[in-house]
Amino acid sequence: MKILIIGAGKLGLPLANRLKSHHQITLVSRSKKDIDGVCQIVKDVKNLNKDDFDNAIFDLIYVILSPDNHSIAGYAIAYVESVRPISQAVFCEQSHLIYISSTGVYGQNAGETVDIDTTPSPRMAKDSCLYSAEQLYQAFWQKNLTIVRPSGLINGSLLNTDIFNSERLTKQALNTDKMDAIQWANMVQRETVIKNLTKMVDLHAKNLLKPAYIFNEISEPRHSILNKIREKYGLAPIMVNDNAPQIGKRLINTPLI
Repeated sequence: MKILIIGAGKLGLPLANRLKSHHQITLVSRSKKDIDGVCQIVKDVKNLNKDDFDNAIFDLIYVILSPDNHSIAGYAIAYVESVRPISQAVFCEQSHLIYISSTGVYGQNAGETVDIDTTPSPRMAKDSCLYSAEQLYQAFWQKNLTIVRPSGLINGSLLNTDIFNSERLTKQALNTDKMDAIQWANMVQRETVIKNLTKMVDLHAKNLLKPAYIFNEISEPRHSILNKIREKYGLAPIMVNDNAPQIGKRLINTPLI
């Protein structure tokens, strides 16, 4: 299968490494990457055109971008302004595009349950950029589009079904004594996202890809997650009043099949 991966960051590069042994991979990034067995195009996505690909037709296209900075302008440049050049350079009725967005497009913030049928309604300007990009890709690609919305990416691994082995979470747990709200946290291992994106190749071949997915592994009050870590260190649990306000949302994972 001919596969194009646009973006060679912490998701795109490992994905290319996983797929290259069984598929013909083309990787687009702004700098040359230390990877063999793939065709590399070193170019800013905003300057892409059909000639960069010798008019090749790709079976599957992954767009996995990140902003240079986390300002509103940075998000607009990375996500919104890249839609047109990418789509004009590689659009084909025989191709299917998988766009990696974020669960930030859901604006719920009072403990509501959110699944893939929930209509996005972003609250923050940065998340509005993500959702605007989704809508623009939808206009270009129509039925040949799959949107993937991962929750908070964690570099660590799951020790069991309840807790992540994460340096960042451990630091939070050791430095937090109390919380004023029940804050719902949603997390997914970066490795899980990469595995799921890999499996989508076979789903595409079998015409089983869904229009959209939420990737999430744990949806739980943050103090509950941190308390499991604190227990390992013999620390007292973080206390939160039962009548404390709820913030955040409860994300429901979308099964691949």
